[in-house]
Amino acid sequence: MRDSEKALIHILETVPELTPASVKDNHGSILVIGTAERISAYEAYYSPYHNEKIGFFDIDQENGQFDAVYVIGTKQKQESAYFLAKALKLAKNNAPVVMVLENDWGGKNLEKLYKSACLETQSESKHKSRIVWTRTPQTADQSRIDEWIRSGAKARRADEQWTQPGIFSWENLDKGTQALQEVFKKEWRGEFRGKGADFGCGCGDLAKFMLESCYKIKKFHLLDIDKRAVDCAKQNLERKFGEIIEPHWIDITKGSLPQKLDFIVMNPPFHTGKDQLASLGKAFILQASKSLDRGGLCLIVANVHLPYEDTIRDLFYSFEIIEIKSGFKIILARK
Repeated sequence: MRDSEKALIHILETVPELTPASVKDNHGSILVIGTAERISAYEAYYSPYHNEKIGFFDIDQENGQFDAVYVIGTKQKQESAYFLAKALKLAKNNAPVVMVLENDWGGKNLEKLYKSACLETQSESKHKSRIVWTRTPQTADQSRIDEWIRSGAKARRADEQWTQPGIFSWENLDKGTQALQEVFKKEWRGEFRGKGADFGCGCGDLAKFMLESCYKIKKFHLLDIDKRAVDCAKQNLERKFGEIIEPHWIDITKGSLPQKLDFIVMNPPFHTGKDQLASLGKAFILQASKSLDRGGLCLIVANVHLPYEDTIRDLFYSFEIIEIKSGFKIILARK
């Protein structure tokens, strides 16, 4: 559990008015935005990350239906402001809107964010996080709140790819994918064929490259834990490759994945929140080995310092480090 989630639990336990009486009497409703953990028995949650424990609520609705809204912020400024704006839109008039963010992710400036929309605030610090709350007032600067929504919504990058603040590499093509594209061999264009997948597809950059480069692909699965990424990848690819792609909003480390694949490409993540975990990338590689048919190919791009080789050696028939470039290694493994 993140420090910010611990801080939210603390403030709800110590400031009773932040939990409306209607909720205590089981007649009201609360929405929690951005959490990776179930905070309590609240019925409505929004997280872009796939988690079967969390009941998904579509925050694109803006009808002020909740008696209270609680927000867990992120290290991405536009994303946090977007979540706060959605919370203010979804809260009933005079309902408490509470936001929590770790200090080293921008929590120290959280109250300033509220006040920039003319919101009166109260605040507290706990668990290395800042907790700020208000009540949805008629006097809020709606133009500023609408600006937060515009800046955090889905939009086109400079290269015309649809993306959204908060998803992987939302501002630019990531350097790992760029390195892979630069070393991709001509003879591979015919080898990557049949049924394939991108494990951790993001907005579809690597998938787009593979589909445009390899002319024998018949089916291509797009898998990501972030719903926004899956939606963007689908939007970026469906016009040209709509009959080939199949999107999946799924936790790759736990979910039921496509089987008997001929190839998989991946630029696996190695961060969970603030923690750097090689185990996350290793879990992707393990799942890839289970999803591939015998003789299937797995093309991996990873930071040079990540210790994936022993895992690959244990799970695959053979592998080769194709090249080390710009701080990344490109690995080709065969099942």
